[in-house]
Amino acid sequence: MTIRMKFAETDRLLIHGTAYRVADHDEHSLTVFQHDNPGITETIAFEEMSRLLRTRTAHLQRGFYDRASRSASSNDFEGLNDLPADVQSEVLWRHRWCTLLDERRKRGALVLTRNSIRQAMTDLVPQIIEMETAAQRGARKRRSASKIELHDLPKPSTLLEWYRSYRDGARGIMALVPELYRSGNRARRFSLATEAFVAKSIEDYACPLRPSKAQVVERTMLRLKEENRCRADAGEVALDPMSGRTIRRRLDGLDPYHTYAQRFGPAAANRKFNISENGDKALFPMEVLETDSWKIDLITLFARSGILEGLNPEMRARLEKGRRWITVAIDKATRVVVAFRIVDAPSAASSVAVIADATRDKSHIARAMGCENPWPFHGGLNVVSADMGPENNNETFRAAIHSAGGNVIYGPASQPQLRGMVESLFRTFGQKLMPLLHARTHSNPVEKGDYDAERYASLADDELTRIVTRYIVDIYHQQGHEGLGGETPAHCWKRLSNLYGVTPPPDGHVRRAAFGIPNNRIIVGGNVKVVGIEYTSDAVRNQFLHGHDSNVDVRMDPQDLGWITVRIDGKWHAAEAVPEGFHGRSLDEWIDTCTALRQKHRRDAAIHEDSIRRAFDGIETIQRDALLRMELTPSRMSAEALHRLEGELFLGLNITTEAKQGGSDGSRLIVSRNRQEGPDEDDSFDIGIGKPVRPNTDGSGGSAVPEDDHEADGHSPWTLEDE
Repeated sequence: MTIRMKFAETDRLLIHGTAYRVADHDEHSLTVFQHDNPGITETIAFEEMSRLLRTRTAHLQRGFYDRASRSASSNDFEGLNDLPADVQSEVLWRHRWCTLLDERRKRGALVLTRNSIRQAMTDLVPQIIEMETAAQRGARKRRSASKIELHDLPKPSTLLEWYRSYRDGARGIMALVPELYRSGNRARRFSLATEAFVAKSIEDYACPLRPSKAQVVERTMLRLKEENRCRADAGEVALDPMSGRTIRRRLDGLDPYHTYAQRFGPAAANRKFNISENGDKALFPMEVLETDSWKIDLITLFARSGILEGLNPEMRARLEKGRRWITVAIDKATRVVVAFRIVDAPSAASSVAVIADATRDKSHIARAMGCENPWPFHGGLNVVSADMGPENNNETFRAAIHSAGGNVIYGPASQPQLRGMVESLFRTFGQKLMPLLHARTHSNPVEKGDYDAERYASLADDELTRIVTRYIVDIYHQQGHEGLGGETPAHCWKRLSNLYGVTPPPDGHVRRAAFGIPNNRIIVGGNVKVVGIEYTSDAVRNQFLHGHDSNVDVRMDPQDLGWITVRIDGKWHAAEAVPEGFHGRSLDEWIDTCTALRQKHRRDAAIHEDSIRRAFDGIETIQRDALLRMELTPSRMSAEALHRLEGELFLGLNITTEAKQGGSDGSRLIVSRNRQEGPDEDDSFDIGIGKPVRPNTDGSGGSAVPEDDHEADGHSPWTLEDE
């Protein structure tokens, strides 16, 4: 199912280096025009747009033109995750202060004066310290000798300056980046006298007469002209001229609650801005996501189902057992579950993985799980509502959300009703899904009684994941929901997305910045090698030839090894895989392929491009569904795990491209190992299923024949090459 994307007029879309702005959109397509040539328009179907956003040639910058006049948009970096760690920590520290101040100001408990902020800090300082301490401690146990480093407390005047930057920057987190890391002209465009005069004039908008914004803008411009005539007659310095658009932006920056109260009365304002028990309401899909974790009321085996085959009951009894956790993200407007992960324990990495899954189509996973319905629900991030648990209250989680274009709001740990949707989902799991399974633990000892749950533990991690997926996709999404007036979550998503649209998912560049696996590499021969695959681009080759630093940062999307991003001179560039066949291929598929090759123990292996493609096809036919089922289990690939793999599995692995023999066009891929004495061997390939086979080379065109057994002594001829 193709989603109807929700674009704003302030979004900028870069396609092959050309900047486009949004002109219009309907249910099926988007109409854009070139920023430099407004007369040139194009219509792009949402299905094609979804494909474009996964490529390295497209980049969506949400709200770009809305922030174009602000200094935050002139930074060399693109997002929060591009900042140095110390600067990122400083920005997140400032953001926590500003969000708390913003909350108090909306409630009318704060005004923008130093004295008011000084009084508010009396209550906020303990809260800030507690939140920062919990974030730094993470999942570690509290110890008396452990050290926590906190930022120095800001002065009220500094805090006021931060908040004004935050407010004027449309409450975007990048408005809080320290000025030291900004570039461009930071001088004030308008004098203080001009700003004060305009601020005084637009106060007319907040009055019971309720003038329109157009009337206030026109009146303010006339007053500016009249004031400058008076100043000219008196020989005084004139005020700066200000356009109607700028005055309207000043109007848009007025405090919403105060303005509404002045225009319609305090009672009406209280009704409009009142927060319900379930928190802020959501209007369209992906506007607000709620995320939380729940310890499943079920004893399972901590293993994969394939490992259990062939084990006798006694050996099964020795396997580790216990209760897994499930981390979920649910869309507030539609009650659709947009992502979940089964985890051994909630962590920052698992929370980020769930949010990353919420931004991509999961229908292929649903098919692998045997679901009858698709799981297409996804989109871009707006607001993510989480609790104060260490898996969410940390810089890794917050930085990923902000880098993907979203914002995090935290509810008090003692008020789970503010995340009522996800809490209700967990109750549904406990009341409707768990009773269908053996080894259920029940929610309390009274309900459990003498029932021995461990005795009936039989489900492995991937089996539990498959059951939960099928329940969510084929049952929960398809049944009438009480909170939706009897409408099913799947139908509600379809209806609201057709009515309002869905925020576009992050493009490939943003996805790698927010959710990608970071690493560091050295440019060798104009390429950078990651997991045994060489990547290159014009920028990488130019840095190799003319740059002074060959050490670069890279980011890889584990769902698509076709291209990576490389940081050169503070800017990120896309670099494409030199060998073909990796676009759309996942890291799990490549690990399986390389593992099978490492297990062959042959003296030499030369793999043609079509051979490696056949190997991928073999995995896709036989193991792909199994790999997809394992994707949502506790086997999460982290940067540390990838580093260990590169030191064991991919070290010494070379894929090179050279001309085919016999004068034919094209190229072949070679995975090389150190050659030992003995006859050359062919390019047979083992994907780890049954006996390996070698192609028939006698010219008869017959089918492949089984390969001989490996060396009897079991010695591996593999040697490690370290570039």
